[in-house]
Amino acid sequence: MGILDQLTDREREIVKELALGYTEKEAASNLFVATVTVHNHTYNMRKKTNSRSNLELVVKFILSLEDPKKYFAAILFLILQFGIIGYSQKMDLRRVPRNFKEARFSRLTRKDTLYL
Repeated sequence: MGILDQLTDREREIVKELALGYTEKEAASNLFVATVTVHNHTYNMRKKTNSRSNLELVVKFILSLEDPKKYFAAILFLILQFGIIGYSQKMDLRRVPRNFKEARFSRLTRKDTLYL
């Protein structure tokens, strides 16, 4: 049972829009539905396919197609995006630099401002 068998017709339309590179908001506009509706459908699709993100959902959708060559540009974009995600996970962006106190600027008070 493939991923396409698990999805409804509307969900297939939405994941196809996402695979073409549209955001949820753009897909909603193209399909003439509310953005919340598209968001709810993507949430349901992620639950059905055990995907953690829309990106993983789109990859599974493209790989399940009989002719994935149509989505060649999208596949290249997804590979690039996976590379960026993998690289950024190596860096801890939440860590405060060691010399943070030295780099911090002092706060100006009203007395410090110059009035002309």
